[in-house]
Amino acid sequence: MSDTPAKAAATKPAIRAWMRNQRAKMDAAARQSASQAITTALLARPEFQRANEVACFISLPQELDTSVLLDACHRQSKRVSVPAWDAASKTYTLVRLLPNAAIVDGPHGVPEPAERQPVDLSQIEFAIIPGLAFDAHGGRLGYGGGYYDRMLAGCSPTCVKAAIAYAFQVWPENLPLKNHDVRVNLIITERGVLTTHA
Repeated sequence: MSDTPAKAAATKPAIRAWMRNQRAKMDAAARQSASQAITTALLARPEFQRANEVACFISLPQELDTSVLLDACHRQSKRVSVPAWDAASKTYTLVRLLPNAAIVDGPHGVPEPAERQPVDLSQIEFAIIPGLAFDAHGGRLGYGGGYYDRMLAGCSPTCVKAAIAYAFQVWPENLPLKNHDVRVNLIITERGVLTTHA
């Protein structure tokens, strides 16, 4: 990562900008290859196999493709939930994703089910989480809204939080995070699985 921002200049905005730029450089073949490798590794995790209630997300174009993963969850009869915008609370909550559900773009351009069936966050056993950067201690840098941190704070302490990311998204230093930032237990990339100290 020699071309990453210098440590002294590695602010949240600088890291986010670098990560967005790296993702934009990737071609479709590289995205597909990474997505396949990560999906295979995640499906093999015993923590995932034991879970009946799984939270995931419907991916945006530059994110790792979660479509195969979501299909696998449904084939295995897991109950799946994804984030959806709640206008009343002005934040994201989890709603049920049924097989073949109609998907629409939410107010912020994030895909979500057209029909809303709220899900109790405390029931989630395994959460698959996006982000822009992660570190070896489970630190996560999201897109800047703090929505995932607030949402994941409602999960049970026993919920396994697994990040899926391209290998370059694992930051070589500790990320500049705050105490309320939610950390992940696993980081799954196309190069392997990192168990963090979260």
